[in-house]
Amino acid sequence: MSKKTGLIIVAFLIIFIVIRVNFALNYSTQNQSSEAAEPFSPELPVSFTGTLPCASCPGISYELRLEENQSFTEFSRYLDRDPGDFVYTGRWSAAEDSLTLHFDHSDDIKQFLYADETLKLLDSEGETITGELEDHYELQKNDEFRSILNLHRELRTEGVTFVANGNEPFWSYRILENNTLEYAAPGEEQISRSIQKENNEEGFELTAELSSGLILESIVEEKFCKDTMSGFRFSHTVTITLGEETHSGCGRFLR
Repeated sequence: MSKKTGLIIVAFLIIFIVIRVNFALNYSTQNQSSEAAEPFSPELPVSFTGTLPCASCPGISYELRLEENQSFTEFSRYLDRDPGDFVYTGRWSAAEDSLTLHFDHSDDIKQFLYADETLKLLDSEGETITGELEDHYELQKNDEFRSILNLHRELRTEGVTFVANGNEPFWSYRILENNTLEYAAPGEEQISRSIQKENNEEGFELTAELSSGLILESIVEEKFCKDTMSGFRFSHTVTITLGEETHSGCGRFLR
């Protein structure tokens, strides 16, 4: 074999080895990516919550609710600023390990990466946000959300049409379909002898005479209300007056 022929054979062997190594590396990378990617498949409906960074305030309290019909509701509130929520709705779509929000009244989209039951907000280009605040763009799944929804489903089957509760001190009442009210507080449970309810533009007002003879008055307004214990966001704010005491809390229609 001539020297020239030997050099050609060596060159071909080198090219062959390089091709094989590149192929193996690419296959390994694709395999790792495939194994690392977790498909977006949480049990619906689901809520993700967290506090996002804010340039001019301590942070943005954020909640994202995803429904089974591919709709979503986004709640955000600037901490230590306006007490009201910014509420936006739209449709969501998922592809492998990513989630995209399509807003109802704009062409804006918002993208997240899903892993280990956590959502990570991406930048406007769909890339991971890096830097010192990188971990602050993560939202955690709120397990308490499903527990409360399941409880409300059970109450609905028992004929409850509206629930309300507050904390410090704890109190709660339920309105049943037979137009009675059940009131509960630590160490006591009472049923109304009678109940008068009047609807208005903001919600409704009610007066109930409890079995003890005390009069419970309640004002209910259609305004989002976040429970201070569970973090669950109710659709209504509720105020009750019982004797000389007045307390506030949250409520929600079940029917």
